[in-house]
Amino acid sequence: MKYTVVRNESYSKDLAKYLVDNFPNESFSYLCNDNRLDILPEMLKDANVECKEFITYQSKIADFSNLSIKENDIYLWFSPMGVKSMVSSVSRDGVSHFAIGETTAKELIKENIKSEQISFPTIPSVDGMIEMINNRYK
Repeated sequence: MKYTVVRNESYSKDLAKYLVDNFPNESFSYLCNDNRLDILPEMLKDANVECKEFITYQSKIADFSNLSIKENDIYLWFSPMGVKSMVSSVSRDGVSHFAIGETTAKELIKENIKSEQISFPTIPSVDGMIEMINNRYK
């Protein structure tokens, strides 16, 4: 069986919309982790587009409760699981939190980080985060 990548999007809702609009009669394989968001498979299912999921890796929350990194002024977050693993070890007040994307930023808010302390790039990427931080601290 041959697999072809037909599109890459930063957010699953954008990918699902593209697939539904451009390939409504095709079937797709979704390579994902065990705690992925439901957005893509639900949008495809709602549009009657076949999608088979393959769990290719598992994410686990790591225990960093004995670690304290509260002396930093800036924290960079790259995943909701990273937030869940580390947020108890960081400062919450008077610091900036930069998230890789909207989902990670939402997890910070769930963990009681004030939304005005959180920034994330329009298009989730490491380069976007670096550019955002450089622009903020020029």
